[in-house]
Amino acid sequence: MGVIGRAAGAELQIGAVFCHHDLILPDGSRRTIRREISMVDDLFPNAQPEPAAGDWLHINSGLFAPAVFRELGGYADSVEEDRDLRNRLLMSGQILRVIEEPLLTKIETAGSLTLSPETGYDSPRRRADRHAIWRAVEDWFATRRIAPRPIDLPHDCLAEITNPAALALSEAAMTAPCRAMLAAMLSAMLAEAPASRAPLRVPLSRRPAPAAPRRAPPPRSKRPSEGQSRPNPVTRGRRALSLQSQFGRRAAISACRRRKASREYV
Repeated sequence: MGVIGRAAGAELQIGAVFCHHDLILPDGSRRTIRREISMVDDLFPNAQPEPAAGDWLHINSGLFAPAVFRELGGYADSVEEDRDLRNRLLMSGQILRVIEEPLLTKIETAGSLTLSPETGYDSPRRRADRHAIWRAVEDWFATRRIAPRPIDLPHDCLAEITNPAALALSEAAMTAPCRAMLAAMLSAMLAEAPASRAPLRVPLSRRPAPAAPRRAPPPRSKRPSEGQSRPNPVTRGRRALSLQSQFGRRAAISACRRRKASREYV
């Protein structure tokens, strides 16, 4: 039995990798979400356990292979955009993996999309988007086909590209006007990029000379110089006790012997 959307005998590549996550709710409670079966809740709702708010795998924080976006396009214009993408990954036969460790912490607040009156779980907009997703699943069961969703960004979607020299236009599926707009925007920003954003390259003639090596201090003489007082034996004893507490009895004895020898002047 082959994988849906894949030819028999073809080498299978992983399309996306997800992970478990910790969920912090507005009341401060914390729970770890470990429920891979939630990925197929729209395809097999009869296999799902009792639903709980927020109890599903987080799709928007995955690692995706570039081929996924070439084949499927991008997100839908929907408050259920992650659910829609998840279903298209499954229905197109993408190979998915889940890291069974909570590598992500999601914090829900009163202003989150899932709790806002306009986009919450019971909002009219979310219900309409959810029904559209279910219709797409029904169409897939009937035809076993999933159409790509080309990316179509608005004209003023990007205000600035901070490092255009490090970018290239993606091969993701997108509409022709969107691709032309992004290509023109990237070219214009490359032409107008200020020199201050270029990599800093200082000519050799302007580089500061290396610092001179520090000279080692002259060796201490065992005989005190004229006018120099002899070391205080009490101070030396205190230092020896300090060494004993830090490095042990053997190090302290050795230090005492060296200090005793230093008081024997020629």
